[in-house]
Amino acid sequence: MSSSALAELILSATAPSSPISTTQLHSLQTAAQVFSFKASNQPSSSSAPAQDEQSSVGHRKSMGYVEANNGCGGFVMALGGKDGRAAVNVWGFQKEAILQKLIPPVRLATLCVSNTGLYVAGGTQDGRIFFWELSTGTLLLTIDAHYRPVSVLEFSHDDSVLVSGGEDAGVSVWSIGSILSATPMNPPAPFATLTDHTLAITAVAIGLGTFPHCRILTASMDATCKVWDLSTAAPSLLSTFSFPAPVTHVAWDTLERFFFAVCPIPGAAPVPGNPSAAVATAGSKVIRVALYAKTKDDFGHDMTEAVGGGGRGEVESVSEGTSYSVPDTITALHLSRHSPTLILGTSSSTLHILALPSLLPTRLIQPPLSSTPPGPITFVSTLLRPPDLGAGGATGGGVALPPPVIMSGGMGRTVKGAQWGEGGKTGRVATMRVGRAVDVLSLINPAPVKASPVVSGAGEGTKSSDAAANNEKTRKLEEEVRELEAKLAKAVGLNDAMWRKIVDGGVKAPEGEATR
Repeated sequence: MSSSALAELILSATAPSSPISTTQLHSLQTAAQVFSFKASNQPSSSSAPAQDEQSSVGHRKSMGYVEANNGCGGFVMALGGKDGRAAVNVWGFQKEAILQKLIPPVRLATLCVSNTGLYVAGGTQDGRIFFWELSTGTLLLTIDAHYRPVSVLEFSHDDSVLVSGGEDAGVSVWSIGSILSATPMNPPAPFATLTDHTLAITAVAIGLGTFPHCRILTASMDATCKVWDLSTAAPSLLSTFSFPAPVTHVAWDTLERFFFAVCPIPGAAPVPGNPSAAVATAGSKVIRVALYAKTKDDFGHDMTEAVGGGGRGEVESVSEGTSYSVPDTITALHLSRHSPTLILGTSSSTLHILALPSLLPTRLIQPPLSSTPPGPITFVSTLLRPPDLGAGGATGGGVALPPPVIMSGGMGRTVKGAQWGEGGKTGRVATMRVGRAVDVLSLINPAPVKASPVVSGAGEGTKSSDAAANNEKTRKLEEEVRELEAKLAKAVGLNDAMWRKIVDGGVKAPEGEATR
């Protein structure tokens, strides 16, 4: 396999309400632009601040992607439209043009796609969650999750849980099983509700592990990050970390050894003539928080112990040990799964690539020169180069894969009605589609490859000889079956005779003893 096939790329996108909405792929090694997705129409600049006026949490996640799997190509799904939220754009990795443009029933504030590409969830300004099946576009359920706008949505790594956070300071954990089995008359109840924060939720990170054996990291405008354990009967709060400013973004290490948190840097001086006004920020910084620390035991030997773990009664104050500051506002954060790299997206549409563990910048990716700024980067992630990247373009360069089936009936606007099942019970039937999956039996017992026979001039003679050979094989198999049946009958007869002999002997023995 060539090295280019394993190249790591950066997928970034600006806010859907930006004057120039861009979605691009860059090379992590060279910072060169590899691919760019085109939008059909650009939002108007007059409608850009509309979302921020109604919400205290800006720069929400508005994009998701699924890599190629099961013989189908990958895709990218993002909010779009004239005001940045009135439509959902879908691109494939093979072409730059939009593959589909979908119209949701309401304007969405945030969007999240499951890792396997089965479901998509959208949050609204009125606190509702819309849950669709991705392949058919069926609206499976709407949930009144929060009484204020939904600020964050995240699926777990095994796609068995959807975690939602809102500006009401609440975090809800929804089991996908309960969502699929719910009805409009019997809405699902959250598996857990985490209510220890006091201000709006800004970010959620879910650790590895199958549900419920996983942990959740939550961040809030109350300047704290909290680690929760879902494996206990009632989800328990493990640790609370206090920061000098509100936390806007978090990124969690895969092994849960540390996490990164983004905080604004307060301005050096208050606003002149108006002391009660909010203090302007002088940029943002990302801070590395270690979850384990090296200490020494009573005998002077080095040891490692966990930081925090005191539950609700203990708060760990975070010191600015290892950090990185930028003069702009950090609007997106991502920790690579393939390399020791941390990537920041800023309000000036600049990508900062930092090396770990030093947090030293290795590359900066600047936006192209334009009279109109492209807007803040609200989504950034890393992925291996898709095998079908650019396969449908003029230059080619990828493997042509069939496009995935995405909302073949459009985005559902009404919840799918309940259907009668067995026993007179009602329930929703949700078909889980996995694309062009391979049958497991074909992997266990692969079919033998038949070689093409060499056809000679005597074609009819070859066919007749093959038929005679097949008849001979059939005759031999029938003879073997008859022999086995005869042996089986003989064995059964011997077994019956032995059993009768044992039973008769056991019955006659007591009679002989009585005669004596």
